[in-house]
Amino acid sequence: MVSTNIYQHNLSESGLWPIICSSRGCVTTSGWHKHYRARLVFARETKQSMPTPEEALTTLARQHLVDKVLGDSSITLGSARRYREEVLQAKDEEKIMKATGLNLNDYDSMVILPLLKQEMLRQRMKGETLEKMFEQLAAERKLWVLPRGLVWDKETAEVKQK
Repeated sequence: MVSTNIYQHNLSESGLWPIICSSRGCVTTSGWHKHYRARLVFARETKQSMPTPEEALTTLARQHLVDKVLGDSSITLGSARRYREEVLQAKDEEKIMKATGLNLNDYDSMVILPLLKQEMLRQRMKGETLEKMFEQLAAERKLWVLPRGLVWDKETAEVKQK
């Protein structure tokens, strides 16, 4: 996979190809595609500007950092489901599917669970904002972006084109 346009590479949807890695694991192309597709559906349904593949990968890289710092946290998929149902009052799978392209389980694991973990870590680190927290995490930990043409910017905690 040496294509500079990794998102359109035909191998990238066919398996668990590593796309961005730390010393504790990798984000895969299949996860990236699923996340990116959900963001596209959401942007279209809410009439927002369309996200770039790099923005979707940035989100997954940041989630990866949070997961590795927290390890086995007390926040579970059950916690995410309860938060969605009790706090957000979002119980209608059809509406969530229309807005995101995700079923309830995927929505809980890909949207709600990372949100809760990020907030837990931000509070633990006494961070002013999520952006500041991500910048601190990026400065403290290495990430490698494997496709040529993309880099991890440690100062902004973002995946960018070279």
